Parts: sequence; structure tokens; C-alpha cells
Amino acid sequence: MRFYEMIALVFLGILASAIGEDFPDESSGDYAYDADAIEAAMKSIIDCDNAMGLDEDSTVEGAEFSHQGLALVNVTTWQGYCDWWSFVGNGPLVGFSVDARDIGYDEEDNAIVYAATITATHTGEGMPFPPTNMTTISDYAYWALLDDDYKIVSVKKIWNDFYAMTELGWI
Repeated sequence: MRFYEMIALVFLGILASAIGEDFPDESSGDYAYDADAIEAAMKSIIDCDNAMGLDEDSTVEGAEFSHQGLALVNVTTWQGYCDWWSFVGNGPLVGFSVDARDIGYDEEDNAIVYAATITATHTGEGMPFPPTNMTTISDYAYWALLDDDYKIVSVKKIWNDFYAMTELGWI
């Protein structure tokens, strides 16, 4: 299964859960999940997503990070991204919440797809301007490529940062 197919499945899962359907049915055996791969990659993603920093045990040193957007143009490593988010999540957006929507494991590509929604209000300090007290509700996804030991090698974030920063009053 290719990356774009996984994204489609993740977002179909979000849609199905919104209307009360269980999709995909993991108990049916239609999808072969590797619990070790999910656990290792998700620990790092969940820690980072909750502004707790990088879990080095489940990430290779120098793991790459990419994102097409304004906010993260100079961030090229997963460590750098986790450091950035720890600063933002514990400073300007203190008190944020993450609603993890869905997760999928692509055995063929040895990759994890994770989709979530963040709700955050700029009430904390740390920006070069005072808190705006404006809120964003922003959807995003991560695609994490794993190595043979199920450690994260690279992460791609799919996120409309321009929209989120506009809602927060930052641009």
C-alpha cells in the first residue's frame, strides 16, 4: 500500500468514526499490524506531539524531518521539530490539547501514518509579540518511515501551518 493510499485510509477512518462506523476493523485481520513497530514509532510521535521532547530510544540519530510550510522551513531533523514543538507547546500554546484520530501501519513500506487534531490558544509567552488569545483547531498527519529495528528514520508532517498561524493571529 502506497503513502497516498494510507492517507486516504486514515482520513476515511476519521470520517467513518465521525458517523459511528468502525473502520478499519482491526480484529478482522484485514490489516497486519506489527505491535513493536507501532509501539516504538508511536512513543516518539506521542511524546513529541505532547511537547515532551524526543524519545531517543525509538528514533535513529539524525532522523530527518520535512514539512512544506512557513513555520518549519528551517527544521530538518525530528529532534529539531520535537525541540521546536516543546518550546511552542510549553510556551505560547501552553494548555493545548491533541485529539489523536487514527493510526495505520504500512507493512510494505515499514511506515506509520498518524492523524490528529490540535486545539490550542495563544495565551503563553515566548513569541516576539504578546498573547493573542486566539484559538486554532488544526488537523495534521505524520508519516514516519521506520528502519528494520522499527526506529524512526524520517518524519513528514502534513499540516496547513498558514491556516493555523492565521487562526492564532500570528500572520
